[in-house]
Amino acid sequence: MGGMPWFRVYSEILDDRKIKRIVKKTGQSKALIIGVWICILALANEGSERGKLSISDDIPYTAEDIEDETGLPSEIIEQLLDEFRSLGMINGKSTIEITNWDKRQFKSDSSTARVKKHREETKRYSNVTKERFSNVIDTDTESDIDKKQKKKRKESTAAAAAFHSHDGTAQKLYMESTGLTYIPPDGYDAIIETAKIILDQTADFDEALRLCKAEYTRWCSTKRKDNHGTYSKLNPAWMTWVLEKLAPRPEGRPKSMSEMTNKELKEHARKRQMEAKK
Repeated sequence: MGGMPWFRVYSEILDDRKIKRIVKKTGQSKALIIGVWICILALANEGSERGKLSISDDIPYTAEDIEDETGLPSEIIEQLLDEFRSLGMINGKSTIEITNWDKRQFKSDSSTARVKKHREETKRYSNVTKERFSNVIDTDTESDIDKKQKKKRKESTAAAAAFHSHDGTAQKLYMESTGLTYIPPDGYDAIIETAKIILDQTADFDEALRLCKAEYTRWCSTKRKDNHGTYSKLNPAWMTWVLEKLAPRPEGRPKSMSEMTNKELKEHARKRQMEAKK
């Protein structure tokens, strides 16, 4: 059994085009198909190697095992496995593997890996600090050199504290704006740096939060260009809308689509349709 007792499931599964295609092709309900898919993900998570449906290294899960887990008849399971395989959601014959498992399930989710990384960074920081101040001679005399060294050390400590405090405020801004309890690991650095820029360009945290919440809400309610639902709540691209709000628009330059209100976007689309008919 794998070491992780949980795995990621994204809310976008409800609008997944592959799931919708299987519903249409098989005539089965969306609830049943998603239920079977979640069951398969759970089995893959508990496999001897995460992402593969295996009881042990040399004993793979079979369609019969999945039937037992779901309580569904063999013809439905076989049909859905064929559809999952044809759409590239799973692969492998003797052992079923979840396609792109590592892209959707992050190794950083493991607390063991996070703790190890934190300890290594703490140790590295400690070694750098010791090396930096190893040549400082502490004496009881208050010479000019002593005072300069103490002042420099104090300023360095204050700067480090300010940096980490600003980093924490940036995290807080993102999570309170989105309501999420984590920051996507694959875009963490870009998100934090963008949040810092927003904080630097606003009067205080409250103003930055108000602006971010407004743009995030607008982002989540904006229809995608392919008309398949709205923009993803997990996509941090909404932060560019905040930056565009903060950056003054040169006089005479028309608004970009990201700067428009929903009413302005509808009017813009209407004009485009009228021009296309001419």
